[in-house]
Amino acid sequence: MSCSGLFWNAGPSQKTEFVLMTEKECGPDLFQPMVGRGAAYADIDSDGDLDILETACGRAPRLLRNESPKGPHWVRFALRGKQSNRDAIGAVVTITAGGKKQSRIVSPTRSYQSQCEKVVTFGLGAHEKIESATIRWPGGSTQSLESIEIDRVIAVEQPAP
Repeated sequence: MSCSGLFWNAGPSQKTEFVLMTEKECGPDLFQPMVGRGAAYADIDSDGDLDILETACGRAPRLLRNESPKGPHWVRFALRGKQSNRDAIGAVVTITAGGKKQSRIVSPTRSYQSQCEKVVTFGLGAHEKIESATIRWPGGSTQSLESIEIDRVIAVEQPAP
């Protein structure tokens, strides 16, 4: 069985949640056949959206830059542990924006032979304010954040005991 198609998860606002995309809409890079060995994502160009690096068998890796139109808001959290591990691996960041709650776990492992960045990224859409943000650090301590600016990376250090 083979699958040949790239789908956009358009959500409930469309006639169907998954829309089949074309090469014209996405560019030719996503439609190039390859034998992949891993994929990692990071915000390579520091514009708030995640880009993907694919590793290939016997070929150079391929960087797929996310060139989404500007407009949707975002926030990223770069955590540093003090009591827990320095990289904050296992920490859970939870935010509420527009009444909707989102959570991310700091976990750089995602794919075979690849590692993602440890910064966690949240898409906010049109929401210009984060109502609440909480970090549950490895070991169980929690930290609440206030007055969070959007469209930027927020560096957070775990408080000392």
